[in-house]
This record gives sequence, structure tokens and C-alpha cells, in this order.
Amino acid sequence: MIKIKDFIFIFRFSPDRKLLVASSENCCIDFFDIQQEKLTRVGYVTHIADAVLQIDWSTNSQYIRASTAGYHALVFRASAGEEVKNHDEIEKIVWNTWTR
Repeated sequence: MIKIKDFIFIFRFSPDRKLLVASSENCCIDFFDIQQEKLTRVGYVTHIADAVLQIDWSTNSQYIRASTAGYHALVFRASAGEEVKNHDEIEKIVWNTWTR
């Protein structure tokens, strides 16, 4: 069982409804598979310097973009929580939502 002790600030379901991403007050992001009617953590990000204020999904449910209080936009592969730093890869992503 996953226990989260911090307040959840934001959560978003993927467009295909297979994944859930949540960010808490500890400046972390959790990635969950929700296909079996239970939360199975598939990724966890801890190196975010500021609180995550908004999360956007790509149309194919493979990426998220996290906008932070420090005015940073970070992109992650949703299946494992790995940060994407390749600008060519990021430029090709089509976003389902676009938050400023």
C-alpha cells in the first residue's frame, strides 16, 4: 500500500485514462498505473526545486509537462518518471492541454 503523508496539490489523469500523475507539497511527482482499479506507482521524481503548480499531458499519454512556482517547465516520460532533456524530442510532443 502506498502512503502519501503530504498534501496533494495537483493530480491529472492521462487522456487514455491509464495513468495518474500527482504532485504534493514536498515538490515531488508520483506516476501511477491505474488500469487494475488500484494505484501502482510506476515512477517518482524528487529533484524538483519548486512546487508544481500545473501538469499537462501529451495527446498520446506518454509525456507530462510540469510547470513550477520557479517558472520552469519540466518534461517527463510518464511510464517511468524519467526527465526528457532532448529539445528535439520535446519539440515533437503534441500537448493535450497547454497551461501557462
